[in-house]
Order: sequence, then C-alpha cells, then structure tokens
Amino acid sequence: MVTVNHHVGDAGNVVQAGVISGDVVFQQAENRDVELNLRHRDDEIELTCADEREPGDKETLELTVTNRVGPARELRFTVRGTPGLRWEIVRREGDSRVESISLEKGGEARLWLRVWCARTDPAAGPGYLEAGATVVGEDVARRWWFGNRLDVRVVANAVLGLRLELGSVTKAQRYQGRVRLENLGNTTLRGVLRSTKIPADDERLWLSPEYIGSAKSATPSRVPPLGHGETDLGGFVLLPGARSEVPIAVDVPSWAPGVRTWHLPLKVEVEREKPKAIGLPLTFRQQDAVADLRHWGGTELKVRQGVLAVAGAALVGVGVVLASLFHSATTESGFTYAQTMPCEAGSKVLVLESLTQADLDTQGHTVVDYDTFTLAQVTKSYPDLSRYQIQLSRRAALCQQVRDHAGPPEYQYFVWLGPVLDADTDKVCAELGREIIASCNPLPR
Repeated sequence: MVTVNHHVGDAGNVVQAGVISGDVVFQQAENRDVELNLRHRDDEIELTCADEREPGDKETLELTVTNRVGPARELRFTVRGTPGLRWEIVRREGDSRVESISLEKGGEARLWLRVWCARTDPAAGPGYLEAGATVVGEDVARRWWFGNRLDVRVVANAVLGLRLELGSVTKAQRYQGRVRLENLGNTTLRGVLRSTKIPADDERLWLSPEYIGSAKSATPSRVPPLGHGETDLGGFVLLPGARSEVPIAVDVPSWAPGVRTWHLPLKVEVEREKPKAIGLPLTFRQQDAVADLRHWGGTELKVRQGVLAVAGAALVGVGVVLASLFHSATTESGFTYAQTMPCEAGSKVLVLESLTQADLDTQGHTVVDYDTFTLAQVTKSYPDLSRYQIQLSRRAALCQQVRDHAGPPEYQYFVWLGPVLDADTDKVCAELGREIIASCNPLPR
C-alpha cells in the first residue's frame, strides 16, 4: 500500500506519527475567535477617484467587530482587496479616527470604515474589499482575522497631461522637439498623437498642420496625411502615473519682428476612453533676438540663428583664462578670429551662434557685439564669470569634437564662450538667457 502524506496550511503544531496507512491531511482549523462583518447599502460599491476628495465624498461602510471567544483583546485593523484604496476607521460619535479597540470576551463594537481613492490609484476596474484585525503587540507570526468580502468597482478616470518641448525658436526653419505625455488618471491609455485641422475661430494663431510631422520624417511638410488634414505623429501606451514622449518636427514658415505665439493643432485619440487632456492647445513662442538689441542701440539683426548647427561643443582645459590660451589675428572685415581651440578634459566650450558667410557679412558684427555686451552685463552681477570671453572661429579652427558636430558645411563661422568649468555650465547659459542645447551648446560627455 502506498502512503501519501498531504500537508495543507500551518496549524503551528508538530505532528509525529509512526506507521501510516492511507492518506493523511494536516489542515489548520478555521479560527473564528474574532468576527468582522462589513455592510453597505449596495451590492457593489462604486468609487470615483478625483483630483481631491473631501470627507463627504468618502464611501462609508458599517463594520461590526465581535470578540466571540477567548480572552480580552486589543485589536488593530487593516483593509485589503483593491490596490491603492485609502481608508480609515472611525467611531460614530465625533468621527474620531480609531487606531485600535479593546474588546472583552463576547464584546462587540460597531464602527465605520471609510474608503476613497486618489486620481492615479487604484487602477480602474472591478475589485473587492474586506476588513481584517489582529492583536496589538503580537510577534511576526501574528494571526489575522478577516471578514466577508464586498465587491468594489473603481470608475475609470482618464486624464492625459501634455507638454511641448521645442527649445528656443527664432528664425523660420525646421525645429526638432518632443511632446511629453503623462497619464494622470487611473486607467491604462493606449492611443496616438495626431495633428488635426485648424479651428475656425482664429486661424492666425495656429500653425498649419502641414508644417507638423514626425521627427523620423526627413521633411515634416511632406508627410502623407492620414486624411482630413490629419497626420499620425506617434503612438503611446501609458499605465497610470507613467510618462512617455513623442518626437516631432516643426517647420516654422515665417519670421517677423517681436514675439509671436503659435498654437499647434494637435489632438490625442485613445482606445475606449475619451480622456481629459490637460495642456492643450500646445503653444510655443517665436521671438526675434533683435528685440533685446533695440534696448541698447545695437544695429538691427534681421535673422538670428535659432537652432544651432553645432550639435555639441568640446571638452577643454580647466580654469585657464582665454587670453593665455589663444593666438588671435585680425583679418578681413575687422573680425578677430581665435586660431586654435583647446580640447582638454575638464571643462567645456559653449557654442552660442553658427553663421554662414552671408550671415557673417550682414550680421557678424552685430552678433559678436551683442554676445559680448550680454556677457559684460552678466559679469557685473557675477564677477567670477569674467574669466570667460566671447570668441569667433572659422570652421577649420574648431577642435575635432566640435567639427564632427558642426552641422551642414555652409556654416563656416562659430561664436563660442569658454573654457567654461563644468560646474558653471548651467549658470552661464541661464544668466545669458539661453537654453542648454537649444542656444547654448555644450558637448555632452
């Protein structure tokens, strides 16, 4: 005869047997010493998770706790079931929060369990709820008593946050950017970001959808439309609280003095849900740099390089004043060019402008004068930055790291600042009123 020993559960006892014939099942008997009972007016509790929950919006259930047998007990509570539920147990009188209760043998307490949820937790859908109790002060092997289960359904609250990152926009040209997406709701969002038709209310504020495309496309304006003037820019799948991004390319078609705000005709389409979109319409500002020049009487700069042709800049020597590092020579048109650019570990060159020959001929003096003037204003407040100087170099004089990222060959002249200590990079760019990468380019390590 085959002996089968089957152990189920843990009764906390050791059983020793000699010869066993047949099946033996070790099973922990159900402990009903403490009984918990939840009651609610509905068969299924429905919870709506909003941005803010006031006490009156909390769902209230009646909880009865009975110490049926055994000694007097000090009990504390827990709630399990649907993940992420917030809860508290209160007494009827005064609604004071209860951390624990004392019950004599045969004693009974009637309490109130309040449950609610925040916007991103728990996940939407069906679940359950049950209350549990244990004796205060028991060791890690403590016993838990759980009562009856009640069905819970969390209502889907679809909220999607959107934010545009496009950098500094000045002249009419192509800009690479991204749309940041964040799931601010409690349900998974599967969808796509699309360009769409311009609203009819004020077309002057909107950039035409033909100028918006996927960053993967060589020419945004040539992306085949999906139909009805719509272009699929990229899909996304976001769990509650998750973030993602969709790269986009934007062709800015025109330039005018002053500051202009463009609206992007974008929308999101999500499977099953119709989310609340926070951040739409996405906008960006196109600002001509000459607006600042007019304040100090500089010559007019008709077009300013908006996104630098140089994708990066070079690592250079630490803490040495430029005058001791560079050999300069005055050449045609009165410009002074830095003949060499050191590329040693420890600090960086910040490239501020990239110019074509035509840019240099028509705007070169204005650009250099403007950048020099701006740096001088900064050093009045931050004398420690006076170690840095504005330099102009030909493409051939760039160190190899910069030349490798110097963009199209038509950009032959570069205005830069350095050497800048790593610790000063963010400060210098910020005080010059420039954005890292967009208009103040250090070479990433």
